[in-house]
Amino acid sequence: MKHAALTALSLVFALILALSPVIAEDAKTTRGEAGDALTPLAMGNTWVYQGDSDTIITTERVEGVVLFDKQPWHLLRSYEREQEEPAEKNIDLGTDLWLAMIDGYECDAFIEPNAPDDAFTGLKLGPASKYFRYPVTLGETYRPNQDDRAIAITITALHEKVTTKAGAFDCVVYRETIADDPGYTLTHYVAPGVGIVKTVTVEGDETYTSSLISYTFAKDE
Repeated sequence: MKHAALTALSLVFALILALSPVIAEDAKTTRGEAGDALTPLAMGNTWVYQGDSDTIITTERVEGVVLFDKQPWHLLRSYEREQEEPAEKNIDLGTDLWLAMIDGYECDAFIEPNAPDDAFTGLKLGPASKYFRYPVTLGETYRPNQDDRAIAITITALHEKVTTKAGAFDCVVYRETIADDPGYTLTHYVAPGVGIVKTVTVEGDETYTSSLISYTFAKDE
């Protein structure tokens, strides 16, 4: 009886050892869980970026939140200034982007043309792009825009190590391609819980990189 029990126990351990490589492999191919925030969207959260070949400083800050179709949408406003200028010299780029986490996607949308913008009264968002999916699976490809099926995003890495002036980050890599423009790629390195830390744009023979140089997060709302 004791020998039979030991044999059964040995079989259990053997089965665990046999399955462990599969379990480990599965753990390596996915990242994130439902409800996880890819980009924290609390009011006041700020990201500052700089390109590798210019002196322009770009600041992105969450400056508003409204309910649209019962979902909270956050206004991400962008500014630019020269490197030697103080933050007070920031110029509003006028490209207000609205972000929301819906059904596992970080969705983005712009205000429809001619919509009033005073205190966000009468806000009407344009078609939403489901740009950043999270959680993600390594190698998956999806199309963020229903109106433009040529654009595709592929997850090329789940744990890419990226170091910028803002620190060292463990990133998911989102690579955008366009079917009718083979010389173009847009690659975002996104640290879950922080946001975009590096973006690399390739257009033909030209490459442009923008990296996070600092960020500040407000307390959770």
